[in-house]
Amino acid sequence: MNTEQIVAAMGIDATDEIQPIQTAYRQRLVAHWQIQPGMKILEVGCGQGDMTAALAAAVGATGLVDAYDIASPDYGAPLTLGQAQARLAAGPLGAQVQAHLATDVTQCTFAPRQFDALVITHAAWYFPDAAAFIALLTALAPAVDRILIAEWSLVLSDAQQAGHLLAALIQSEYAVKHPDPQANIRTLITPAQLRPALEALGFTVTAATVATTVATTDMQDGGWEIGMTLYDTAAKIAADQTLGAAERLRYDALLATLTASKAQHKALDAFALDATRR
Repeated sequence: MNTEQIVAAMGIDATDEIQPIQTAYRQRLVAHWQIQPGMKILEVGCGQGDMTAALAAAVGATGLVDAYDIASPDYGAPLTLGQAQARLAAGPLGAQVQAHLATDVTQCTFAPRQFDALVITHAAWYFPDAAAFIALLTALAPAVDRILIAEWSLVLSDAQQAGHLLAALIQSEYAVKHPDPQANIRTLITPAQLRPALEALGFTVTAATVATTVATTDMQDGGWEIGMTLYDTAAKIAADQTLGAAERLRYDALLATLTASKAQHKALDAFALDATRR
C-alpha cells in the first residue's frame, strides 16, 4: 500500500495536511527495519495508530500487529485514541490489527518468542524515566526476537532544529521536579542509554545501529513542541509557587531563548535502533 492508501485505511480524508507526512515517515521506518509480510509485531505506545497502520500495511493479511497503549480510549485530540483505533479497525487494515487501550502491556502474558519484533515509536519520552522504559523492555524481551525503537535524536544535524531541541529540554527538565503522567515529554532517552541494557538482555546492537537516523522530512513535531512549551509549559512555570528565584530566572532565560528561536522549528532527526536476539 502507498501512503495515500494507508491514510485512507485510517479513515482520514485525502486532503488532510498532516497525516500523509506522518505516515510517510512511519513507512520509512518500516522500510529501514525491513518489516516483511507475515511478521507478527508487538507494538507498545500505539496511540492513535500512526505506526500501527504502517506496520499493518507491511505485514499484510498473513501478519499481525498486536498494539498496546496504557492511555484511556477517551484520551487525545482532535480524535481520541478510541475513535482513531475504531476507524482503523473498520478499514481494510483492521483484520491484521488487535488494539488494546488502557492496558499495561507488562501485565500481559506472552509465549517465549511469540513475536518477530517489538516496535516502540516515539513513545519512550512519555515514560517517567529511563529506568521505567528499560523495565518495560526487560519484561517484554522474552516474547520477541527483535526490539525496534524510534525516537527523536538529541544530536542536531541542522541549526533549524534548535527550537525543537530546546523545547524538549525545557519540558523534560520541568517534568523531573514536577512529575505529570499527562505531560508530553517526561524524560529524554538516547541510544547510548539503551544499548547496554539491550545487550544485557541478550540482544545485539551494533555501533552502526546506534548511530542510524531516519529522515523526518517535513514533520511538524518541532513546531508542535515549541508551541506546547511556550504556552502550556510556560503557563505552568509562571503559576508554580514552588520555584525558587534562581530556578525561575533560569526558566525565564530558556523560554526567552526559545521565543527568539521559534522560527527554527524543523523537526529533530529520529534515531532508529535495531536490537536482534543473539
